[in-house]
Amino acid sequence: MPLRFAGFFFWAGGGFLFALTSAFLPHSITPHGIPPQNAFDRRVHINTAATGAGTDTGTTDEAELDALRKEIEELRQEALVRIEVVSAKADEVLPLAPPAPAPTPSVPTPIATAAAGETATIPPPSKSSSQRKNIDVSETVHASDRALDMTYWKIALDIGREPGTWMPADWGVSGQRLNLQLEIQFRDEYVIDREDFLGDRGGKRLHVIQNDGVFGPGLETSAKHVRFSDGAWTISRGEGPAGTDLLRFYIELEERVDRGDVYCPAGKVYLTCGYFDIVHRGHSRKRDLEQKLDDLAGEYNDALDNVNAQGVFSLNRFKAVDVLNKKRDEIRKTKDLLVRISVMEPDLNLLRLSRRRDVAITNEGGACCKVRKGAGYYEYHILGKFQAAAVEHAEDVE
Repeated sequence: MPLRFAGFFFWAGGGFLFALTSAFLPHSITPHGIPPQNAFDRRVHINTAATGAGTDTGTTDEAELDALRKEIEELRQEALVRIEVVSAKADEVLPLAPPAPAPTPSVPTPIATAAAGETATIPPPSKSSSQRKNIDVSETVHASDRALDMTYWKIALDIGREPGTWMPADWGVSGQRLNLQLEIQFRDEYVIDREDFLGDRGGKRLHVIQNDGVFGPGLETSAKHVRFSDGAWTISRGEGPAGTDLLRFYIELEERVDRGDVYCPAGKVYLTCGYFDIVHRGHSRKRDLEQKLDDLAGEYNDALDNVNAQGVFSLNRFKAVDVLNKKRDEIRKTKDLLVRISVMEPDLNLLRLSRRRDVAITNEGGACCKVRKGAGYYEYHILGKFQAAAVEHAEDVE
């Protein structure tokens, strides 16, 4: 029974193409890739079969030679097909980035000693790619809800048609927007509220400063005051993207507000945005992953150069292609991790920090209303979006 192997070598003198596996390769190989002793034995076998025709019938010898030729031809065709497939995959490989420039020598950083006031030069710390391979992105840093207690924020509602809304088909089709502004305070006292929007734990009181909001102004209308009632707020732990936290709160509009074909119905307006800890964020895993990607890009290009340096039918070329494919897979996985950690640790320019700069919320959040659809059945319909900014304090008369 013929053996089937993985690597490919061509013997030009005899015209035979064999499939060999590295596990069966001897220590010495001829320039054409055939082990010298095995090649000699193969030729002796063929010559013996040919000279043995005088002792047996010619028909039997011819049949054996035909079977041997057929077997060799099948092996040759199979090897050619495999070479074409591997060569095609190798040709598809393209560099991810241009070769990195030669590294400039790092300048030691002078650090003052506490004892004698002298300066000592300590080279800046650095991590190799191998040290950055196991970056934990599973742990989300959660912020306490107490960081929002008794803080003041200015809210700007932007009501209008948004993709995916279930509001009526003719609502906001003109593209007009309805703008409402108000100031709120996140209080620290708990309230008994069975509002399912807040979850099972309920929430804390949210106070609307002077129960007042401003509608407009616009090009055709002047500013108009509208009345809001107090609401409630809570932090939903781990319910955001990639296990992040959400700030949920609602306010209550006492009367409907209209502008053209856009209106904000009277009742509760529900608001949601991301909520992030800042003071305990610590070392940036995002920067580690970005540096790891840079390192992998250089390693990928080195692996690509190694592939191109090997012969087309060299066993080392197939090994180099395997290394190249593993680098490409590692780059893809690292990019996926970077996307995840970018959600868990958003850039500060995407956040609005509290006045104490210990927590932050996302620049923009979503606004919706609750619509009854049947007995005990409600739907949340998208009203628009909102922005918020922390303020020092607000004058209030309760």
